[in-house]
Amino acid sequence: MAEAENQSQGATSWWKRLEKLRHPNFRRRLEGVGETEKAVRDSADKTLADHLEAELIKLANGDENPAVRDAAFRQVLKWGGPLALGVGVAVGAAYLGAKVWSEQRLRSQQEIEKILDNPAAYGPKRVIRIAEVAIRLGRGDHFLDKLLSSLANNEINLKVRRDMVTAINPHSSLGAELYRHEAMCAARMEDMPREIKNALQKLLRQARETHSERDKLKDLDLKKIH
Repeated sequence: MAEAENQSQGATSWWKRLEKLRHPNFRRRLEGVGETEKAVRDSADKTLADHLEAELIKLANGDENPAVRDAAFRQVLKWGGPLALGVGVAVGAAYLGAKVWSEQRLRSQQEIEKILDNPAAYGPKRVIRIAEVAIRLGRGDHFLDKLLSSLANNEINLKVRRDMVTAINPHSSLGAELYRHEAMCAARMEDMPREIKNALQKLLRQARETHSERDKLKDLDLKKIH
């Protein structure tokens, strides 16, 4: 009789741990995830194990807290039970994909911020790509300010800075931005070495020829052209 009572109390204890995984407080859910391994190891109740695993998969797939999602997913992979090998694998792939994408976005954001801080120190292709995004978002003047400061930075190799200027297409959106802020560029060129200044003057001249003609076309009244 006492043995049956102990078993009943044990089962109640394990079901309380299952309920912990559904607790509204994320710290309690996290504790519950940590306790699931012991619960499964100490229990011979396969139904309980399946319930716990199903609950962990729910947490790994959709919990609002990333720490809970991560911990739950690790437990699912560690067990490798029937659900983990079925539904859990699909859930895991989606979860890992989302996590990698999130980390990649974070790295990309950090890289963009680093390049924006000193554009001329990096490869022209990446810098020009970021410049185009900045201009599209209405931050072209901010990017140009950073670029001009960077071109005047004598700590950066002279050839690297000159290559940055010569890589800019005067017909591009960055060329248009240089044309629109030509006065600012001319003022900032005074702090630059002669090689950089000459390359930038040439670029500005080409940008002016291209974009001033476009401005004239915009001002034309097509109805008056016969």
